[in-house]
Amino acid sequence: MNVPEAALDICRALANRRRATTAAVVLGCVLLLAGGTSGQKVNTTAPFSAAAWTADMHEYGYPDHPVYHQWIRLPIFHTDVFYLGDQEVIETFVTRELVKDLQRRADPHRALPLKLHAVVLDAASGKVQWQMAWSSDYMRVGLVPRTNGGFVVFLGDRLEFYSADFTFRSELKLPAIPVEETDLWFSSSPSGRTMLIRYTNEEQTRCVIVTGEAISVQQDNCELPARTAISDEEVVTAQVSKDNVGRVQSKISIKRLQEPWRTLCSDPGVAPCNNPEFVSEDTLLLWPGRGDLLRLVSDNGKTVFQAAKRGSNIVNSYSATTGLLVLPLYAPNARTAAFAAAEVFDVHTGKRIFEVEQGKGEQAIRDLQGLAISPAGDRLVIEGDGIVRCFDLPPRHQ
Repeated sequence: MNVPEAALDICRALANRRRATTAAVVLGCVLLLAGGTSGQKVNTTAPFSAAAWTADMHEYGYPDHPVYHQWIRLPIFHTDVFYLGDQEVIETFVTRELVKDLQRRADPHRALPLKLHAVVLDAASGKVQWQMAWSSDYMRVGLVPRTNGGFVVFLGDRLEFYSADFTFRSELKLPAIPVEETDLWFSSSPSGRTMLIRYTNEEQTRCVIVTGEAISVQQDNCELPARTAISDEEVVTAQVSKDNVGRVQSKISIKRLQEPWRTLCSDPGVAPCNNPEFVSEDTLLLWPGRGDLLRLVSDNGKTVFQAAKRGSNIVNSYSATTGLLVLPLYAPNARTAAFAAAEVFDVHTGKRIFEVEQGKGEQAIRDLQGLAISPAGDRLVIEGDGIVRCFDLPPRHQ
């Protein structure tokens, strides 16, 4: 606590008075010091320009124009930027590669049309440490951090596993259906230990569950619906239908593997009850297809936190260790640029503790691609239009 020098001078003067009682001196100093510090306000709102550091990904291959294969990954990964421990920030993006000649798909040496990039930044300064890249046939590819400090690279038909020091550990080939015939879905548990891959074509649906670094379940004619999310212990999915008068109804069902489904919520009744994703092993974020609220709920359906919806919340970040949730006021879609600000909430108190917003005269962010909270809960990273910005969060009193 920074104490004003003037307040200390008054305390010294009181203590030197002969007639001043000990109680009077103590009381007077407490009041003066409290008053001297009460006016020191912590800034909880900042413009884009107040970033502690920025890093321009265009210098490292980020495409100049927004493209379909950037935002198509967001419903799966929810952010293109994340912390890997306290020391590194990783920014990811996809580029389409020029393939000059006709190629046979069966050729193992053919050039692949897409490339996933990872740019590793120093978390304190934003300086680029190094780059990594992987080729793929698939657009819905990305990186998944793991609680052991390492990460997994999902490339559609295979997984690559890396240690916290970026050392390659292993590769796991997946029983993929050919890409031109496939609707692909991927979900990872918040710990990164368990992953669900769902391949669908006109003839079959194949589900693969990976635990650790090995396939634990492979099932053709899979019963898990589209957009099923997974944790280390459970799966969850939403069903949307219309009643006989055309009103939209939704229901979320959850279960442990090999056990029957149970209803988590239904709407009409509880809203929102749609678009579930696990943000910790026992907590889900429900962001609405309609309505004005989004909710954090436990896996028994109890509401932990709720906030006003400000557009799509496909892009989000939640830290179970710090209890911080960061949401955009409204996020972009394929046709409109709508990002205005990012709000950070303390889920334990229900209060908003910080907001980053477009300042007067600042250029708007057209395409929001990522939000991330540091493991210590002291920094917020935002990625939009290929620019990574880092902001210091105000200290919280425990």
